[in-house]
Amino acid sequence: MRTFYLFILFQVIISAYSQNHLCSILEHDTTIIFNHLQADYLDDYQVALDNERIWFYKYNASYTDANEFTLYCFYMNETKVDSFIIKIPRLNSSLRKDYYDNYKLFTVYNDFILLGYDRYLLILKRNNNIFKIYKKLKLNIQLSPEFASFISENSIFLARNENYSLYPKIKSNTQITVYTLHPKKKVCTIQPFFPFIASTHCRYGGDFFSVNSDRTCISFHQRTNYHIDLFDTNLLLCESIHLTPDYWQQLPEKQIRLIDSSQQAYILISCVMPLLKKYSFLDHVYWLDSNTILTKYFNQDMCYYDVIKKQNNEWNILKSQLNVNVPNTNNEVITKKQYWIVKQHLDKVFFYKNKMICVSAIPDINPIGKTIEAYTSDKTTYFENKSAYFSISIFNLKYP
Repeated sequence: MRTFYLFILFQVIISAYSQNHLCSILEHDTTIIFNHLQADYLDDYQVALDNERIWFYKYNASYTDANEFTLYCFYMNETKVDSFIIKIPRLNSSLRKDYYDNYKLFTVYNDFILLGYDRYLLILKRNNNIFKIYKKLKLNIQLSPEFASFISENSIFLARNENYSLYPKIKSNTQITVYTLHPKKKVCTIQPFFPFIASTHCRYGGDFFSVNSDRTCISFHQRTNYHIDLFDTNLLLCESIHLTPDYWQQLPEKQIRLIDSSQQAYILISCVMPLLKKYSFLDHVYWLDSNTILTKYFNQDMCYYDVIKKQNNEWNILKSQLNVNVPNTNNEVITKKQYWIVKQHLDKVFFYKNKMICVSAIPDINPIGKTIEAYTSDKTTYFENKSAYFSISIFNLKYP
């Protein structure tokens, strides 16, 4: 009888763990591994989602012969890939003469592709599967953008958290702008308050801006508070989500003021890192649909997710503290259900129509049945001799 009760208790614990894991709202659908595409780092590729197409590219241009790059398009419904060689004469000088680096900004909308660096944007348009230069823009804004998204074919959303400049030189370290292509002009700009910006230099960098799938709402979230502002496409504040869950470990205001009083944020990493391990910090906001948000945050150095839903004009937490600690201990083996969560590391994540699309660079190793310790050891040995494969995994969402 005692054995029976222990068995029941074990099953209850396992069930509770399962329900409190990110796997509880995900069901793995398919994964495509591109054996012909390898990358030591996922950042070798720029990735963007447009409806049911995932676009990605690796810039091929060299310092002496900079005139082309390869663009790949993955169709989720057909699980196939098209590739395009885009050739632009003097590609490196298409934006400015001294530019010899990757185009860090990359976003896609229908037949339009935006590439950008510093305050310069290059917009390509596809016609009969051929991409040609459509517009060149030199932005008349104070801060060069680090985030971009099309709102429509004629308007672009640009944003930046500036964490290097001397604070007194600029009015605000955060800037959100909407630009139109016809005519080429800045429509509106806002500079929302963003404390503790020094934390963006650390390993939990986060993307603080996101656009919903309808391209009608722009979110901007704070770092130290569980606070999200929602703007329309004219950058007017529509509503704010402010939550105070019991598990949130709030960073004291005096610590924030001490860090923010520094003239240069980037020298404070050694001061910020201990705080990141002790308190809670909001890292990402993902739109699941127009009324549902998935938040990613760190609580005392552990990663968690919450599902937040709008019901009766109020935003409430539907599922909380979904963890990604798979497995929980070094001795616990990785199961089939946990397989793709472990493999993918959730590096670059997109959501579209009840699906989560995860783009990653993964080793060709099967982790099922191995402990985390053994799998980590195998990965270390693997990367000593080989590069990772580029992959795309699709999960079905199962939240209420």
